Amino acid sequence: MSAPATLRAEPLTGRDWLDVLEGALPRQVFGPDASRDVQQLATVCRALLCLPAGISLPESRLQRVMGALLRHPLWEDLLLTNAEWLHPALPTLHLWHRHWPGLPGALRPVQRTLDAGLISRAEWTPMHLLDLSVHLHALQADGLDLGRAPLPAPTDVARDSALGADAPAWLWCYEKVSVLNYLLRAARSGGLAVPSWAAGVTAANLVHALRALHAPDQPDSEGALRAVSEHALAHALSGTPSADLLRRAVSAAAQARAARPDAQDRWLWPVVAANLAVVARWTPAPSMTEPSGTEPFRREL
Repeated sequence: MSAPATLRAEPLTGRDWLDVLEGALPRQVFGPDASRDVQQLATVCRALLCLPAGISLPESRLQRVMGALLRHPLWEDLLLTNAEWLHPALPTLHLWHRHWPGLPGALRPVQRTLDAGLISRAEWTPMHLLDLSVHLHALQADGLDLGRAPLPAPTDVARDSALGADAPAWLWCYEKVSVLNYLLRAARSGGLAVPSWAAGVTAANLVHALRALHAPDQPDSEGALRAVSEHALAHALSGTPSADLLRRAVSAAAQARAARPDAQDRWLWPVVAANLAVVARWTPAPSMTEPSGTEPFRREL
């Protein structure tokens, strides 16, 4: 594996963060901590599914890691044993089929799980149902047959996702900030619209996360950094984000990367890098009202 990219302590482009992701992926995955590896890989995929249309991911180590999972001989048995593993499996498949040629037989484990009716036996929260629906219906174009699958609501919502339909209002009634962030990722990855009030709420959450990251008595700097990246992604996907606020978040993460490139959590930098690669691409050009001397944020990947 190539060495991690050398980074500047200043706002970075989406391409820079993809390089960080490539260099920071764990050397060994699907070993003793396989369950967490699969979940964290799915988190990376969910973020990258929010890249704007027309952006293509290159062949990379991420692609090879995803392919190793999707071709693993135990993967099909795992899905047939517990349908809740569809939750991390589907975004991985969705990202693969969006950017790279199809893997022969890769959809078979999901198809067998659907045909067996196992999906209706698992418990799904509303946010997970939306996520599930978006990925299942996106994979129809690649040959997944949903005709015999007893799918739970609100899968009908995602049937219209290609048309940019709205998710129902009740989906946005949430109790935790993390649920809102999850809903934004799920909706955007399926082309669904998001509520207009999301920009203000996510901006406030990001400001709070930045303050927590810079607090002198912060006991969990890695957790605070990951929170900044997650709230920055949510704000970037909110429809009308603040360019200045997003630049502050990316700059803070770049400074943290330069100061401590090695993390105790081996999935910290892959997740942060995936989030910020998308943030960089969605950051609006600086407005004329921003303070003079603010450098334009480069949006290219």
